[in-house]
Amino acid sequence: MGKRKSMPSKKKIKDYWCDKLNSFKSFDEIKKDPFLYKMASVDFGEPSCWACGYYPSSDSQAKKSKFLERCHIVPDMLGGPNSPDNFLLLCKECHIESPDTKNPKWMKKWFVEKKNFFIGEYERTATLTKEEMKYALDNREEFFLFLSENSGCHMTNKHWASQTSLDLIREFYEEGNNGRES
Repeated sequence: MGKRKSMPSKKKIKDYWCDKLNSFKSFDEIKKDPFLYKMASVDFGEPSCWACGYYPSSDSQAKKSKFLERCHIVPDMLGGPNSPDNFLLLCKECHIESPDTKNPKWMKKWFVEKKNFFIGEYERTATLTKEEMKYALDNREEFFLFLSENSGCHMTNKHWASQTSLDLIREFYEEGNNGRES
């Protein structure tokens, strides 16, 4: 068995995708490819899972990026290259869940269809108004700070309970719109 090739750093992977997206002349070109369109929604400045959007809300910035894993689009064991264009940065849960196939279309399909951890849970309950959800998404950074300051997680769970998040989205929306509605 041959020696495994070294993988690119997380920074090189991030830089590759940033450069690739910036190489397009217009956003309309990116919108034609669902995979690139979702990649364009990644906040490359904030270490978060590119598939589900999860990121730790505490710890220092340096520690936050350590939870991300380099995930092959086409696995090394199936002949995938160890070049930045063959990697995504995912949380452990998404890395485990992602498909390991020779054909990159299955990974890209999974990636495009993967629900944001923030939204996926809520679709089951469908109790939030569009305005509440839009406000939380439009103010994502402030919302995650609000969420971390006003809630906790059970045991070693990395994600907030669905109901906790739902209730705090409502509260965040109410506080943000306090006095704005007549």
